[in-house]
Amino acid sequence: MNLDDLQTALGITLQDTERLELAMCHRSAAEEGLASGYNERLEYLGDAVLKTTITAEIFQRFPSADEGAMSRIRAQLIRNEFLAELARELNLGALLVLGKGEEPAGRDKDSLLANAFEAMLGAVFLEAGFQACQSIVASRFEGALDSITDAGTFKKHPKSELQELCVKMWRLEPKYREVEKFGPPHDLTFVWAVDLDGKEVARGSGRKAKAAQTQAAERALVALAQENN
Repeated sequence: MNLDDLQTALGITLQDTERLELAMCHRSAAEEGLASGYNERLEYLGDAVLKTTITAEIFQRFPSADEGAMSRIRAQLIRNEFLAELARELNLGALLVLGKGEEPAGRDKDSLLANAFEAMLGAVFLEAGFQACQSIVASRFEGALDSITDAGTFKKHPKSELQELCVKMWRLEPKYREVEKFGPPHDLTFVWAVDLDGKEVARGSGRKAKAAQTQAAERALVALAQENN
């Protein structure tokens, strides 16, 4: 994993990656002389950029949500735990520059990963502008935004619904497997299948593995309902 891989995953190409590199540097690394700076200023900027971009996304996606509901939705999406999961999807832990005191546990620590995600947005904002950040946020938060109601609560995820159904009806757990992925590195399409008791029930595709799995689960729920009617 390197900065080129990260840019590919984000769908951007920066002329200068110095700030993006700095975004991955923790204070502990600078204090131990392992880095010339650290990411806290970029994190501060990225936090503001994230709040603005995610608020705009919520405003557009949930036209009937009032201020309270929009605030609840935003609070769900900017939690450290959730930002850390997005950072893990991008494998930011492998890019972190840490002092010895933070190694190795820091590479999977929610707070450090969430901070790195925000610092990354700050770096992108400075190098590529607000529109690039909007694109990243729209892409990375798409699945989560799709799973939230206008009231600001999470819907039951199709994978959870399928899991509950299969355990209740057949005492079996659905298994997900990658079938293929195709397309250029910056625009991959993933195809995943969901199996039950060793037999394929449905397939799904998407720009991210999670989206493909979700679609496979949705289609499996439909297929199983038709079978049992």
